[in-house]
Amino acid sequence: MPQIKFDSSPKSALNNAEQVTYIENYSPSLAYRSVKLVQVNPNQGISTAYYSVTPIRTQSQSNNNFPVFAGSSQKEFDWINIKNAFQRIIHLRDLEENWDGYGAPKFSESHIRRVLDIYSMLSNYFSSKALSLEFVNIFVAPSSDGSVLLEFYGRLFESRELEIYVPSSLQQPLSFLKVDEDSNFEDEDEIPDSKVAELLDWLIGNNR
Repeated sequence: MPQIKFDSSPKSALNNAEQVTYIENYSPSLAYRSVKLVQVNPNQGISTAYYSVTPIRTQSQSNNNFPVFAGSSQKEFDWINIKNAFQRIIHLRDLEENWDGYGAPKFSESHIRRVLDIYSMLSNYFSSKALSLEFVNIFVAPSSDGSVLLEFYGRLFESRELEIYVPSSLQQPLSFLKVDEDSNFEDEDEIPDSKVAELLDWLIGNNR
């Protein structure tokens, strides 16, 4: 996948924008559908305009390609280092209009409630299978198109990947991407909220 290069020259920056350089890991799965998120190779620095009076400076090697442009309301929540899924969902309301610098919409309360409802379904499902977050991790990320990404990874299904996208419109179904590297399998489709468990059944397979 080609790298995205940002023009960090003064003419491309907004007034009073600061220049911030940091290092991120490249996440193919996150970049697959999340529009205008940062896509870089490991250990490659990026210098670009950061729209905040309190810039985030990090040398994090985490699998977290959070958008480069962020609003100053984020200064109280560390999107780079905090991985707790519930906290990340709650703090979606901190992101103001144009939080990515490309015109991304603000997340509505009804949208956030929908994501929380789905997260509750996920938690109940894993609890019923006696699976803790030691084995299953859920990474939550906002997307510039207004959707919210839920990405799953864990030691029980290292060869499988599952991404669920919660659209901003309450009338639209969820979309998902399933990948199994061992069998060279890939599937992408839509599904109603009520059938999320079917995706999780596929994800963990015969491990429970």
